[in-house]
Amino acid sequence: MYTANLCQKTILLIKERGSLITRRSAGIPAIIIGILASEDSIDVFNGILLSLHNIADSKVPISADAVDFPQVHALNCLKAIISSTKLAARVDQHIVRTLRLAARCLTSDV
Repeated sequence: MYTANLCQKTILLIKERGSLITRRSAGIPAIIIGILASEDSIDVFNGILLSLHNIADSKVPISADAVDFPQVHALNCLKAIISSTKLAARVDQHIVRTLRLAARCLTSDV
């Protein structure tokens, strides 16, 4: 349960403090990978991926500051999760949805 709370706090950081996070999401993907690799619960894993998908798929406000895009940080985390050999056995069921999301994001006006 501790790791689930830690992941949720990290996701909250992406949502609320995205403008403070800089180049390549400042290690947040590595934090998420480390937490998920140590977590045995598939429900926690699926919940974190769902949260990241929801953030990445959310609309970017027209008035958004040029550096405040939690969607980018969520996409960076999803890329790291899919690329991680430590998480390969659990990520298979999420690959198609994540690739579709990434393809949609390529058409973003931002």
